[in-house]
Amino acid sequence: PVPRGANETLGIGIIGVGGMGSGHMDALINLAKNGKENLRVVAVSDVCKPRLDGAQSKAQSAQGGEVHAYRDYTELLARKDVDAVWICSPSQFHAEQI
Repeated sequence: PVPRGANETLGIGIIGVGGMGSGHMDALINLAKNGKENLRVVAVSDVCKPRLDGAQSKAQSAQGGEVHAYRDYTELLARKDVDAVWICSPSQFHAEQI
């Protein structure tokens, strides 16, 4: 990732957008909307296509603009605009997704 300055927007990626991941995504978007954090969800990843499509659509509607969606989390991790990642997949996958 490219280092960000103190006032630059942080790009957030979320791996796993089921119940836990979508809840975290909503909370992050609300923090940004309420001016409490300078961040933007820029990418989401999930192996379940309908869940992935729903999260992408929800994030795009809530924030405006494009949110990238990937079934393969390594594509999300390769993005230069992702500064931080929320790993919300089942816990047995966390170690490999770091």
